[in-house]
Amino acid sequence: MNTYEERIKNVVEFMETHYPKELKLKDLAQSACFSVYHFARIFQLITGTTPIKYLKDVRLKNAAALLIQTDMPVTEVALSTGFGSISSFNASFKSRFGVTPVELRGGKESNFQEAFGKMQEADAPAHGHTLNKSLVKRVWNMNVSVKEFSPKRVGYFRHTGSYLDTGANWQRLLGWVAKNGLFRPSAEFIGISLDDPETTEDDACRHDACITLPEGFNEAEHTGASYQTLPGGSYAVYRFHDTIDKLLLAFRSLYLQWLPESGYEADDRPVMEINLNNPADDPEHKSRCDVCIPVRKS
Repeated sequence: MNTYEERIKNVVEFMETHYPKELKLKDLAQSACFSVYHFARIFQLITGTTPIKYLKDVRLKNAAALLIQTDMPVTEVALSTGFGSISSFNASFKSRFGVTPVELRGGKESNFQEAFGKMQEADAPAHGHTLNKSLVKRVWNMNVSVKEFSPKRVGYFRHTGSYLDTGANWQRLLGWVAKNGLFRPSAEFIGISLDDPETTEDDACRHDACITLPEGFNEAEHTGASYQTLPGGSYAVYRFHDTIDKLLLAFRSLYLQWLPESGYEADDRPVMEINLNNPADDPEHKSRCDVCIPVRKS
């Protein structure tokens, strides 16, 4: 079994044992020895669902069993299976099974049996991915290299919302760059994705549009942008050339097909996209960039 799959299996077993307790994403990540930043993405790629949704289903499955098999009061069932309040328990139960806990006790099953049966079938994570195919491994190794980067001081503007709608924010950055005379051959335009779009609501995803700054740049004299230092270290670099909507697929493939067999694992530094063109100037509106995933030796 693949090492990543083993670690995800361990976190699933951790959920099955500790679901009555208050569990946060960091607790689940620690149980699988993953960094919090990348854990949810890897969990979803392997199981097909998010860790929070999987944990909620574990709690609902056990709550349903208690409702059917015991006379335990509904409030006690809710609290003993990890729900913080009876209102959240009722809402989650009704959404998942089509009936409230009280209605189930009263004999109204609606589509409960069908929903509960599907949940039982989905108990085990879908470890169906074959990650060790030699051809896939060779292709990825031909297209991914691990490079060492120095820290980068950048000016940036932040966008909160869909990663597909960052164009206006890049225009803000470009206007500021032009105003301050920062266009130069050595400048790097870097996108920083601060949230996982597969586990964060679309309108809550944060993205920084950055430009590297020349040495000696006086930040106090150039207002309008924010400033930060991007950490250096080892990054797995993949050259991407396609429309921006395909970028998420590239990330998924890197995490699922390259990373588990690479001898590396992702750490808590954010991912970077070092842009090599302006998609607006491309005849096919394609983006050319280096996708950079922060890694450390396993």
